[in-house]
Amino acid sequence: MVDELSLLDLCQHYRLEYPGGAEDIAKIWDESEQRIADDGPMFDDLARSGWVFFDGGRWIMQSPPLGMFSHITYPSPSTKNFLTGLGSARLVAKTDTPPPDAQALAARILVENWLERHIPTRYPDWLAGRLWERLCPNPQPRTVDNSGNSIQVATPVANEASGSSALLEAEVKAVDRAFLEWSGWCEVLGIAWKWDTGWGAIEMRYCREAAHRALARQTLWGAWDNDAVRYAEVLEKTFAIPQDQLRYAGTPRKVPPRTLVSRADWLKWPQVEHFIMERFGTSTVSFAFGLLCSELEKVGTGPNIMTAAAAVISFAADHPVALQKFLCQVDAAPVLLVDMLMHQRTACLATKLAIEWRQESWRGRDSDRNVSREAQTKAFAVQDALSLLAYHIGMGTLDLEEYASLVTWCYVDSEGGNRAVADSRRPIGRQLLGMISREKKEVQSVVLRHLVDQAAYENNVPRARFAGVLDGLDCLVDAPGVDALPIVTLYLKFARDLHLEWTDASSLPAKLAARLVAIAFTQAASDRDALLVPFDNAKLLGETPDDEKPSLRFSIARTLRAHVRLLARAVAGWPDGVIPTELRDALQVLTLRSVIDHTEKGRVGALTDRYSPSRLLTPEGGSPAQDLAAAWCRLDDIHQEAMLQALAQSDDPVLLAELWQHLPVAAKSSIQARLRQLKPGEASTPWTWPELQHRIESLLVAGEYGLAREHLDKVQQNLDRAPPEFRLSFFGLGLQLLLKEKNWTALDGAVVPSALDVATTRQAQDQLDFYRATSQLLRPSGNLEDARAVLQRLSARPGAASAYKENVFAVAIQQLLGPTLHPLTGADKVTGEGLLAEITAAITVDEKLARSNLLANRAMLLLS
Repeated sequence: MVDELSLLDLCQHYRLEYPGGAEDIAKIWDESEQRIADDGPMFDDLARSGWVFFDGGRWIMQSPPLGMFSHITYPSPSTKNFLTGLGSARLVAKTDTPPPDAQALAARILVENWLERHIPTRYPDWLAGRLWERLCPNPQPRTVDNSGNSIQVATPVANEASGSSALLEAEVKAVDRAFLEWSGWCEVLGIAWKWDTGWGAIEMRYCREAAHRALARQTLWGAWDNDAVRYAEVLEKTFAIPQDQLRYAGTPRKVPPRTLVSRADWLKWPQVEHFIMERFGTSTVSFAFGLLCSELEKVGTGPNIMTAAAAVISFAADHPVALQKFLCQVDAAPVLLVDMLMHQRTACLATKLAIEWRQESWRGRDSDRNVSREAQTKAFAVQDALSLLAYHIGMGTLDLEEYASLVTWCYVDSEGGNRAVADSRRPIGRQLLGMISREKKEVQSVVLRHLVDQAAYENNVPRARFAGVLDGLDCLVDAPGVDALPIVTLYLKFARDLHLEWTDASSLPAKLAARLVAIAFTQAASDRDALLVPFDNAKLLGETPDDEKPSLRFSIARTLRAHVRLLARAVAGWPDGVIPTELRDALQVLTLRSVIDHTEKGRVGALTDRYSPSRLLTPEGGSPAQDLAAAWCRLDDIHQEAMLQALAQSDDPVLLAELWQHLPVAAKSSIQARLRQLKPGEASTPWTWPELQHRIESLLVAGEYGLAREHLDKVQQNLDRAPPEFRLSFFGLGLQLLLKEKNWTALDGAVVPSALDVATTRQAQDQLDFYRATSQLLRPSGNLEDARAVLQRLSARPGAASAYKENVFAVAIQQLLGPTLHPLTGADKVTGEGLLAEITAAITVDEKLARSNLLANRAMLLLS
């Protein structure tokens, strides 16, 4: 370790500098013998081609991505030495004869090569603050208090409020040189930028203004329209790094979003984040910006805090690297959100950060009480943020495009494993629309136009977001002069490009689906009809070469499935009692085209289970059968019968089984009759094991046990070719079917499939034990005592299925109550109360247990 006082003494006799900070650096290089000898480029050429940038204090070479230095192609050997040496710190004596102690320490620093690494000290943060006091021109005088501690004597600063000072203006260069040297000392000491609240007024002011001048002069961090593109050109053209080494070379080709709300998400894309954070490295602008952020974090309220925050936040809003750095600071110090909310340019972004906030969890943090308290805290913070947005709107200072972007973001699906505490985006989106609906019509119109424009932004994920603008069109009914045709055109574009899965169309509720179709009905008949039937799949397939048809068929099915479901939801959610003829006919025509594969007729079975997104990576919300059943209920008798006839042409047991579940009793018979015709030889041929599994599961749910048995027996013939996880799944389905059939003899004689690995064999044995134990509840005079012991053993294992615990309680209740419900008395009542408390506690701890069966059993105990 190096003594801090020795380093403070050293900076009085030695100056830390970088070659890139020399005022005559261009002349030094242009006239150097090495450059002339190998005909290296002039300094102006280096700057023009992107080899060097001014970072606000010195000239530096742009940092390449990690591991790319060896791939750079330099113009000449001397140029390489010059460029790589720009950032090499060195100690220069201020006098010819520094004191011996200072000379010895300087020599030790060079021998230990600490300037290339870090000078080790015990209290680096304290040292950094004292170094600025030493280096700052005209430091404030100090005196000694009664305890012997050194304190600063207050010195008046001329015209502090106006920001002018004759003394500062006369010594700007000296202050900036001191600031540059101080940033260098902090770098070699390995100290992050930190504001020192112990400085005097002059030292704080000199530091702050020097930092702002560095930001104003720098050319290293570009603006949104050129930063990433310019950096990519430096890597590709100037540095000549091979394309195969540039992992994210295509990133700059994407135009960044227009609003900060969207830009914050854009910066989180892995390829963009990689491109931006590579340039957080050592530079004057990075040091200055971080220092000013630290001031906002540490300084409380005051007369100049709003001005200081506005300057820092405006710089961050204008530069992607700065915004990324600022957002990292906000993560570490959420108090900065207050400054963001007070600034009109970032108020919407700050509200977004508050809405998606999630406290980092640690051991014991995720208890119900802590989660509840965090949710309460977040709710108050979000409402405070919305109040500040309302204030900005009332003052006419809010950027309405940012506001519309925040509304759009609120309507993006936020479900996922890392869901934020009390993450209720969509209700907040509606609240934002409600706030605007109380403003002047002109303000409503501007927000609505921005919502329409933002729905089509190409870098959104999903690419098109219809939900927010559709709710806005419904809520802001008084907004004049807003053309909604672009929404219809946008939907039609994605449908015809066969990429509706890039949009949020599949997740639109019935009300918004009806709203979208209703907008089409306000347009010209050609636009209306184009949305209702966006393409002719038979024609598309007929015009496509045979080798491309399988891929095209899949794309058509995926888009047609989403579109038919949207039309069905539009019918179900149509606001009045009369469904337009065109909508009703379009739904029936497209349903007929989508219920079955028919190559000769160009039909694609888009509504069948074969094309379910659940078979892929993205789960499907609800089912086509559910949407079609809801639409069927809104049709008149004649069209209901026509729709049933169309649906009955399907050869997919899953679609028909699900229709049987969702259709009213009056419509079930024809669907059930068709379903029972679909024996393994008549039903569509499944392509995958998951498709087979889902088919049998659907038949079990529909109560078609005989048909399920036939399909399962067909599967058993080829099960030896299935992966282990599907052998396990079909084994479990077989046991479930035996339970439904009440075939106790077969269930008792069932054995675990052979040729399974150890882990899968254990899972299969657990399933067998579970179904045998559960069957005791259904058998006449079942052995409930043994069943309870088995289920308790299974439920005690880590990660056990919730059904194991549920059936433990079911067995216990049946042991207690017997076959009939009756009041409990005496010891049975005490046992029942204990069991009831145990069930309630289990439900409280594990929400998975709060299912209908267990709640029904709990209700039986309450009644007893």
